[in-house]
Amino acid sequence: MRRWDIRAVRPGFQNRQLGTRLKLFQRELLLSRRVTRVQWTFDPWSRGTRT
Repeated sequence: MRRWDIRAVRPGFQNRQLGTRLKLFQRELLLSRRVTRVQWTFDPWSRGTRT
């Protein structure tokens, strides 16, 4: 299992899909290393966390 810490996007760089791109990069990296379980400290795609 791998655990990722929280990362933030500075206000001037928000709304550029950076958070999504980061999560997709992390996903690909872990899949390439055959990691099958990840514990997110914050899930931006979970219900109730989107604004």
